[in-house]
Amino acid sequence: MGCNIEDALYFVERFPQLLPFTGPQEHDRLSEEFLDYQIMQDPEEVDMEHFWAEMGRRKHKVTGQNQFPRLATIAKLILVLRQSNATAERVFSLVGLNKIKTRNSLALEGTLPSIMNVKMAGLEPCFKVSPVLVQFSLGSCCLHPESLLS
Repeated sequence: MGCNIEDALYFVERFPQLLPFTGPQEHDRLSEEFLDYQIMQDPEEVDMEHFWAEMGRRKHKVTGQNQFPRLATIAKLILVLRQSNATAERVFSLVGLNKIKTRNSLALEGTLPSIMNVKMAGLEPCFKVSPVLVQFSLGSCCLHPESLLS
């Protein structure tokens, strides 16, 4: 694996509230853990989530304390970070499909977000949804469907 202690320290500095390993003593302990990790044999397990879960529970043979608590915490944080921007790309694609030349007047603060919410939530098409309450807006007056029947 082509990583070094600077890679681990990058995440410590980038996420100080999640990785409270600041200060020279903590950096030294992290460096010691990193060196101990590097002299270990290559892991047999290839599933990184299980591997780092095990590394977080692994006890030091002499002291009986966790051997890699800091390093395992950093690795677990890295494993939960998003690895792609596919969700954001889907949103941009959906906006592009809905705000086209013939629909260029869709408001960014009204109709377009409503369309996006329905499409991204995977709801039934609007003609299949039975509304509970529909409001018709006439100037500053709002009428409810019940008042239209009387």
